[in-house]
Amino acid sequence: MTGLFYIILVFSFILFHLFTNLAAKSINEDNHDFARSLDPKILNLEKEKLTYMTLYWHDLAEGQNQTSIVSAPPSKTSATRFGQIRVMDDPMTAEPNPRSKVIGKSQGLSAYAAQEEFGLSMAN
Repeated sequence: MTGLFYIILVFSFILFHLFTNLAAKSINEDNHDFARSLDPKILNLEKEKLTYMTLYWHDLAEGQNQTSIVSAPPSKTSATRFGQIRVMDDPMTAEPNPRSKVIGKSQGLSAYAAQEEFGLSMAN
């Protein structure tokens, strides 16, 4: 099973590089730019709409109504909390007050991922 997995992985890797190299070559035949603009009419795209939103994300790591908890503690020898993983279910509001109406949730994980400085990796 493991051998078949590696064969499929290598084959996928080769196909990926083959197609990306061919695509890059076809783009660069006319000019030597890395990328080019596409005419939105070709893709049947309408004019884009732009919306500005301000959301307030409330992460309560301590107290009675915690919205995030430590699911894996950090290394005992780390000064940067390396290895600590937190699970969160944080409310998001349209106003800075945490007691204002909740209009969304930020749910996911955060992990301290650097050994020599504070480095936070998040997945929501």
